[in-house]
Amino acid sequence: MKNIRIIAICVGVVATIFFILPASIQNYKVVEDSMAPSIQQGDYICVSKIIYRFVSPQRGDVIVFRPQRPKWGAPFIKRVIALPGESVEIRDGRIRINGIGIDEPYVIQPARYVLPRLVVAPDGCFVLGDSRNNSVDSREGWTVPRQNIVGKVWLIYWPPSRLRLVGH
Repeated sequence: MKNIRIIAICVGVVATIFFILPASIQNYKVVEDSMAPSIQQGDYICVSKIIYRFVSPQRGDVIVFRPQRPKWGAPFIKRVIALPGESVEIRDGRIRINGIGIDEPYVIQPARYVLPRLVVAPDGCFVLGDSRNNSVDSREGWTVPRQNIVGKVWLIYWPPSRLRLVGH
């Protein structure tokens, strides 16, 4: 009886490691610098793949998503700026959501471009890199469909000097 219990525990641990964890968490190496200084090129991050099954993306979330254009290759990492149905515009280096400027303490250099007012698609998110002038993002006229979102970045785990939780 004791051996059966030990085997059951081992099977449970193996199932968790090989099936449950990969379905809920994924790691990535950051290959671009568009999220600096928050997330830097060469950082290793953990992404929660299941969180958006329970809650919707929120403004300020850092997400990983599959780009709509396959030629762009690797998944992108960007910050959610505007949500479905919201209007967004950028002028004078400032982002306005539904006409109201938002506070962005994570941006070290304001945008040097203008984005005329647009309304985010009902199933999309408007995303920008924190390095506003060095990013391929929604200012180019596209949004991220919900089904393209892989998950929410929650941890930088490598290099050890940058170990930290990723919040808004």
